[in-house]
Amino acid sequence: MCCTVLKRPKKMLGLIRTLDIWVFNFINHNLSPTFLDYPLIVLTELGNYNFCLYTGLALILLGQARLKKTGLVVVSSTLLTAILVNFLKNILAVSRPFISLEGTRKLVEAGGFSFPSAHSALAFCLAVVLADAFPRHRLKFYFFACIVGFSRIYLGVHFPSDVASGLILGFILGKLMARINRAIQ
Repeated sequence: MCCTVLKRPKKMLGLIRTLDIWVFNFINHNLSPTFLDYPLIVLTELGNYNFCLYTGLALILLGQARLKKTGLVVVSSTLLTAILVNFLKNILAVSRPFISLEGTRKLVEAGGFSFPSAHSALAFCLAVVLADAFPRHRLKFYFFACIVGFSRIYLGVHFPSDVASGLILGFILGKLMARINRAIQ
């Protein structure tokens, strides 16, 4: 009985890993028309730590009190997300696809560990905070966050599970920070 109980999670994890690799290969190899290479190399930077930080700083510098407060929340959520993601990456130590899979199309440089995706977490956290502050533009913010997540797989630096975990983490932190933003408005 004990051994049967222990085999089920291992079997499930193996199935999830197989699906993760299959989806990664489909996007990275089969769903990769070269005309998308450059646009996705550019758009992936919307989830970059510096982009998120500069977005917050720009809101602070615009001068309007409401924008300043939102900017402070963006800066603090960027810092919080980056710290948490880096902590998880170093604890879990999952290798990147271009290291663990032969034949990966790697179009950008990436170092460190893979899980969770920092770009995805930062992009979704930023999208949630901005969507809450500027609800009329909500769909645009979420659209670009999704593009960032997709680009990380397409460019060969993250597995789908890395992106999904980054999305969940960023979404939860973004909701928390959006509540804080509403409380200080």
